[in-house]
Amino acid sequence: MLVGFWTPKGGSGVSVLAATAAILAARRGPASFVDLAGDAGAVLGLGADPAAAGVRDWLALGDDAGIASLDRIEITATPTLALLPCGGSSLAAAAADVTSAVPALVAALRRRGHPVVVDLGTASDPVAREVADGLDALVCCVRPCYLALRRAMVHPLTAASTGVVVIDEVGRALGAREIASILEVPVLAKLTARPIVARTVDAGLLAARVPDPLARPMHRLVDRLFAGVDAGAAR
Repeated sequence: MLVGFWTPKGGSGVSVLAATAAILAARRGPASFVDLAGDAGAVLGLGADPAAAGVRDWLALGDDAGIASLDRIEITATPTLALLPCGGSSLAAAAADVTSAVPALVAALRRRGHPVVVDLGTASDPVAREVADGLDALVCCVRPCYLALRRAMVHPLTAASTGVVVIDEVGRALGAREIASILEVPVLAKLTARPIVARTVDAGLLAARVPDPLARPMHRLVDRLFAGVDAGAAR
């Protein structure tokens, strides 16, 4: 099962939610986390080496990309969670060559036979959107913000999304019901932005200790997304 998380507007917390889903899935058995946004290493407390090779560099190899080389760029985030970091390759130079390797990437991830979470960020480039097309489920992460919802309404991935995660904020007028009606996709989970989550991420402790206000709704979401998937069984 391959699940992507994306947001129509940066700053919505999509990388934290994607990382949390990957962490919770990995508590049940092997799982993979694919970073197409560039923040996963920092969110997981692993630091970030801008010169390190990553999945975007692998994609830039096009027809020369090999599965063995994909495995070599993996980083162990936890004993059961493998991170495929973003890497630093510029996509502007050869977008056609880069996207040509996306089907091979999706096929390689599917052959792993365990849950895979992909952080698509704002899905603003061709690679992220091409990867999204090959996934089993898409989760749109939004705050109840007028500007975010405006962008979501015209974003090509909204209609293809399985549902929405709402990151609620005190004082916002829009609720989950209104968001579901506006975007015409169901709300899969609702959580409230809490300072403890930001402090945990800032301290690099998310992988070791997901705060309860985040863990509870995300556990239910992971159950729903990966229902029927035996995380320890290879295909």
